[in-house]
Amino acid sequence: MESLNDIYKSDQLFYWNNAIGEINMPGDGNDICIHTSDELPSKCREIFDRYFRDDGECKRYVVSFKGHIGLLLVALHSEYEVSENCGLYPDSKNAVEEAKVEMAMAMYAYILKRRVACMEKDAVFNGCTLLFGDYTDPIGHELALFVPESELKRLFELEDCFLQGCWFAQDNKKLAKSTESLFTSED
Repeated sequence: MESLNDIYKSDQLFYWNNAIGEINMPGDGNDICIHTSDELPSKCREIFDRYFRDDGECKRYVVSFKGHIGLLLVALHSEYEVSENCGLYPDSKNAVEEAKVEMAMAMYAYILKRRVACMEKDAVFNGCTLLFGDYTDPIGHELALFVPESELKRLFELEDCFLQGCWFAQDNKKLAKSTESLFTSED
């Protein structure tokens, strides 16, 4: 498992598009620049035209990762999802509730790392890279799968297996039960 946090720090990942399909180009920085898929390098354009979609259970991004072009599948595990599963209702005015969500998210990060470790043992992911991001999104943790260009012929199988590994009802139940015993009404 690779750390998405470390990858971001080392600048080893470039997103050629955002979640809604807007095109990014190197050097844009924080400037708002409108680009079309015609401006993408040919391999990126081919992947974008063939595989990008802005719906579904995970987001799809055309990326350059450690010098390789491919698709990054990203599943967000948000504070809202975790809070709801644990019966927590955070309120920015209530520090205790916010602390409970923070603790639940830390516990959930542990669960997600275990999921990735299990997924790495599955031969279906050979040739791909599994990544975990601890709060790499402002509202939560991310699980990601980098599918290099050479493995895109298996994208639908990979995405299906990735999604099956991303969410387990029994893990949500364990987290809810753990937080229930931690956060009794006496606190």
